[in-house]
Amino acid sequence: MSVPIFVNNAVLDYDITFVDGSSISDTIRTGSHDDPVYAYYEGLAEPQGTTLSGFQHQKDAEKQAVNILANTLYAHLGCTTAAEYRKAIRTVRKGTVTMFSTMGPCHSCRAVIKAFLADFPTLTMVVGYRNRVGKGQETAVQIKAGSGLFGAYGYGDAVERPNHDWEKTFTGTPLPATTVEYAVQFTKGPLSEGELTAVAAQPYTAYIYRVPTGHDYDADTVALDRVARAVRDTMDEKEDSGMTVASFRRFIANVGSGTVTLTCEQGPTADGRASLAAFVRDFPKVDVVVTYPGAAASGGGLGYADATRASSTVPWRKVFEAAG
Repeated sequence: MSVPIFVNNAVLDYDITFVDGSSISDTIRTGSHDDPVYAYYEGLAEPQGTTLSGFQHQKDAEKQAVNILANTLYAHLGCTTAAEYRKAIRTVRKGTVTMFSTMGPCHSCRAVIKAFLADFPTLTMVVGYRNRVGKGQETAVQIKAGSGLFGAYGYGDAVERPNHDWEKTFTGTPLPATTVEYAVQFTKGPLSEGELTAVAAQPYTAYIYRVPTGHDYDADTVALDRVARAVRDTMDEKEDSGMTVASFRRFIANVGSGTVTLTCEQGPTADGRASLAAFVRDFPKVDVVVTYPGAAASGGGLGYADATRASSTVPWRKVFEAAG
């Protein structure tokens, strides 16, 4: 039995949150001569014109680690088929995946990483590696692949760390969530109060507040619609009642006071601002407070131009004061 001269080891840490609020986190350790994991993502064969041909990287540590993570997600989501997996992918809300290997990923492992990130655009992935040159401490952003193999190990645009390791970051776009605390008091009637969280871009059937056809639901719109449902159910004394929107709007004229506070992970979109304006019109005697991070206040048409904050370390704040 031959013993490999060099083993490329990889360590992958992950912390991933799903739209239902559950999360998973752990560490995966792999070596380039472990038994191959034949799973969701396949690498690339050596291209024509190289000395070696076929799939030379089935046992590579980076490919193995990514596939073990994919299998872990597959199991957590309860999938039994690839079609179910594709559908369930949208329930991955946010997370960070950090992988460090002795050598940078080869062309085949880079393809696996690219495919994984295409499936999970909400995740941020950091790929670190050493690529040590010779027996000293010198490292290189890329080193040539082994004899007969294609390309190089590593990313040409990786950034050097202070310790001379290398790092490539793929920034994901998490699905934003909005948490609402509400207390809506009817004059001489019941109090509807509670807390709920809504996540953007998830399937949802609107009751009263909706976005234009063809738009993904934003978190603020869904959150406000769910508050309206809760108020309706409190007033009608049964869950998910069949009250029409017209009847609902007549009854909520009896709301005498209340506070609704939205804590948003990003500033409201144009759709979210439209829903907020409609909610304020429907509940004129309720104070509505919207807060969101300062980092989200300026880009992409998010937030309110007239929002305020006490300092750069606190969230932006937009207040719709109740009518007197």
